[in-house]
Amino acid sequence: MNDFGVTNTQVAAVYNIASPYTMDKWLKQFEENGVDDLEPNKKGRPSMKKETKKIPVEGFIRGFTG
Repeated sequence: MNDFGVTNTQVAAVYNIASPYTMDKWLKQFEENGVDDLEPNKKGRPSMKKETKKIPVEGFIRGFTG
């Protein structure tokens, strides 16, 4: 039970959180590192897209005209 007299299972049910264990993890993260640690982290592999070199239009046109 927490300070409000409800269990993590009850809170998870009210807020449609899949598992009461999630509540335990969030509480532990908050107590150890504060609210900033509760921000979601990026997941997955970073994009492999290469940046293209952008040529200003003026330089592009000059290359063809002279």
